[in-house]
Amino acid sequence: MKLGKNRYERINTIRTNLEDNSSPLGTLQVEVAGKQIPLKIFHVSIDFPKYRINNGRTLSAQQEYIADKVLDEKFFEDADYEAQSTQEIKHEILKRKIEKTDKVNIIQKFKKVPQKEPLMLTNDGFVLNGNRRLCAMRVNFYSDKNKFSNFKDIQVVALPHLDEGQLQEIEAKLQLQTNWQQDYS
Repeated sequence: MKLGKNRYERINTIRTNLEDNSSPLGTLQVEVAGKQIPLKIFHVSIDFPKYRINNGRTLSAQQEYIADKVLDEKFFEDADYEAQSTQEIKHEILKRKIEKTDKVNIIQKFKKVPQKEPLMLTNDGFVLNGNRRLCAMRVNFYSDKNKFSNFKDIQVVALPHLDEGQLQEIEAKLQLQTNWQQDYS
């Protein structure tokens, strides 16, 4: 399973999609630095985005992984976020979190429902909001590409260039709003 295109390809694909004015998918309003901005929704392949390693929802699960594997406590801080091996570890952490600790197993839910809202990407193609949804869609798609062909291409939006503090602020606000039981019950 390919877990993300290379950085150059991600940046160029995002730029091309944002410049194309023919998209019929609409926009998603997002608050950035106190202002509502419309983000264009577009499609990318399921193997396009990379997981965001320093995602707030999985920090404790990553700490457990470090303890279980007896790794240096800075393993994820020092990791190459672009590397397939790092992305595979993150995928397994996300999958385990969905299956073992989430109230709603969205892997199972996505077997019955399509993607309802776009994933939010940083300007370089890392998932700021939607890492678990992406993991669930990938698990299903790669388990049976014909049955789950609706996940071959997924909906995304891309943020403008923001610093880490701004990204964390957006992520925190969005995670407080999300309630999987309501969204996928």
